[in-house]
Amino acid sequence: MTKSRQWTIGTALVALVVLVVGMMLFVQPRRSQASALKDQTATQEAANQSLQAKIASLKAQQQDLPKQQAVLDTIRQQIPTSPNLPSLVRSLTDLAKSTGVELVALAPANPQPLVEAKSSATGGAAGSAPSSGTTPSGAGAASNVQQIPIKITVIGSYTELTTFLNRLETLQRALAVQEVNVSLASAVGITGGSTASTDLQMELSTLAFMAPKAATATSQAPTGSTDSGPAAATNNQ
Repeated sequence: MTKSRQWTIGTALVALVVLVVGMMLFVQPRRSQASALKDQTATQEAANQSLQAKIASLKAQQQDLPKQQAVLDTIRQQIPTSPNLPSLVRSLTDLAKSTGVELVALAPANPQPLVEAKSSATGGAAGSAPSSGTTPSGAGAASNVQQIPIKITVIGSYTELTTFLNRLETLQRALAVQEVNVSLASAVGITGGSTASTDLQMELSTLAFMAPKAATATSQAPTGSTDSGPAAATNNQ
C-alpha cells in the first residue's frame, strides 16, 4: 500500500470519527431540544384551544345577557320588593273595565310570611285571610317572600266572569287564585247599578307576593308576629 493511499484512508477514518463525534455532541442534543419544543408547542396549542373555547362561551353568555336581564325585570314586576298595592288596584280596575265586569269589592290584607302549600290550602279552605295570618312565622316561612291576601268581588255574566278570571294570568303582577265562589247576583249591584237577572257574583280569594330585601324582611318579622292578632280581627270585621 502506498503512502498516499494510507494518508487517504487515515483522513477518511478521521473524518468519520469527527462526523460521529459531531453527531453525538451537537446533532443529537439538537434533536432532543427540537422534540421537547415540539411537545411544548402541542401543549400550548391545546391550552390555546381551551382558552378560545372559554372565550367563545363567555361571548355567547354576554350575548344572552339582555335576555336574562329581561327575564329578571319581568320577575321583579311580578314579585316586587314592596306591596305596591296602588299599582295592583289600578291593574285590577282596568281589567274589570276591559272585561265588562263590575268590580264591587277589593280588600287587600297585611303582608304575611309565605307559608307552605299545605298550610296555605288550609287557610284557603277556612275562607278568610286571618287563618293563614295566624300561622307562626317559623312554621312555613323559610324565605323572604311574603304573601298578600286579597279578596276580589265582581259581578257580570258568565262569559264576562270567565274572561276576567282567565285574564288575571296576564297581569304583570303575579296573582295566585286560591278559592272561587260564584252565586246569583242581587237585583241591585253594590255600586247602585241594576244587574241583569242572569248576572253572577264571583268572589275570589287570591294571593299577591312581594320579596323585600333581607334586612327589611328581618326587621319586619317581629312586627308581623306581634300584629298578627289585630290584623286578623280587622279582617274579620
